[in-house]
Amino acid sequence: MAEWQAADVGCGNLGAVVVDFDGTVIQPDGSQVLLSGFAPELWESIRRRHRAGKIGMRQFLIEGAEGLPCDRERLTRYVLDNTSLARGFREFLEYCRSVGLEVVLCTDGFGFYVEDVLKWYGLPRLEVFRNQTTFDQSVRLEFPHAHPTCRLCGTCKRQVVEGLRRRAGPVAFVGDGRNDVYGAAASDVVFGKGALSEVARGLGIKVIEWTDFLDVVQHLQRGVQLRRWGNACPV
Repeated sequence: MAEWQAADVGCGNLGAVVVDFDGTVIQPDGSQVLLSGFAPELWESIRRRHRAGKIGMRQFLIEGAEGLPCDRERLTRYVLDNTSLARGFREFLEYCRSVGLEVVLCTDGFGFYVEDVLKWYGLPRLEVFRNQTTFDQSVRLEFPHAHPTCRLCGTCKRQVVEGLRRRAGPVAFVGDGRNDVYGAAASDVVFGKGALSEVARGLGIKVIEWTDFLDVVQHLQRGVQLRRWGNACPV
């Protein structure tokens, strides 16, 4: 059971930033773009069940993969043609590099196109925690960064945050989605918008609202209060 009384851990320097990818670095969400474009009826069905809490993100992806053509190049091209890079993300990376902040990308989508998107926009290689999508007769998912017992998510963002903290120090989280709350609650600073902001505030988690990555840079430049919120996960 989560305890939502914040533990104030001071104003020390951040060590790293975990950034959600789909819907945050690229807009709109690349996995949703693929499903709505190639399997709209399936997309509507699994989206309704996911929003109703009947299936988690892992099951969402497993079922969604069945509606995609087994053609990685075609799917990647579709993502590149139908999404755009979030405003200020390039400047955000430059700022983090200049002050020694490590940036890690984390997504619980299909994930296979992340590196291609970074290359397409001429961005530096970053460490990426993502699900493994394979193309062999059909589109299949594997989950190398899953929680050992919880099957709700494919990539456990809470584990990513906790592992990064052990390596680099206090962690900020930047995201926009409902399932981002699991990583956000484990972080020391939360930059949220959209569904993440709504869910986090409902749990009493303090959220720094942002519109684009230039907002995030401005907050980091001014300094942020570090707090740890607890565990929003079901395990």
